[in-house]
Amino acid sequence: HPRSCILGEWDEWSNCGDSHLQTRVRQIVQPPLYGGATCAGSLNEIRSCSSGSDCKVTQWTPWDECDKSCGEGQRQRHRQVVKNPLDNSKKCPHSLVESEGCHLNPCPDKINCEMDPWADWKPCTASCGMGHQVRQRSYARQRNLAGLGCLGNLEETRHCEVHACACKTCLWGHWQDWSQCTRHCGRGQRTRERKVERFPEKGCPPCEALDTVFIEPCNTQECPALPCL
Repeated sequence: HPRSCILGEWDEWSNCGDSHLQTRVRQIVQPPLYGGATCAGSLNEIRSCSSGSDCKVTQWTPWDECDKSCGEGQRQRHRQVVKNPLDNSKKCPHSLVESEGCHLNPCPDKINCEMDPWADWKPCTASCGMGHQVRQRSYARQRNLAGLGCLGNLEETRHCEVHACACKTCLWGHWQDWSQCTRHCGRGQRTRERKVERFPEKGCPPCEALDTVFIEPCNTQECPALPCL
């Protein structure tokens, strides 16, 4: 049911001060609801408590912004006393603040944001071993000003593994030929080497720790004695 605006009772007049003015205020007890009558009337009154020249007030300010963008709102405008009255001259007006209804057009129905269902997972990024895959979704409907926004991700990622990759293991090369002996007689040495021809791929077992250089004695016979001169 419509509920009309209700204004409260006036407060007591304030004491007279240096301004020689008294003021009193009242509040909005109930704002208009569901198409009821809007508030009409002053929320602030002023009167003189002395005599003198006529009271002077400013022009009304422009109306404030409506406190609601739709539905039943309120707005106010103000004016101020710039010269207090003296003696029996014209008194100041009672109303310094005015209020009126605004934006009485109804608000649109609330439309909340909605998301589409998740799409299927995209193919795994790896043809073998560990990779990742992605799925996405979009907005099915955007919210209006009265609605709620969407909450959640638009993209998800997860790990995937199609099958274990064939592992390329370490491969040692063959021993090279022996080097020349370091001596023709009297116990020399010779060496031979081998190297890793193929290192293992990432995730495969490391190379076995084997010798890369082998040394052995050669020409171990005694050298012939030199003739005495």
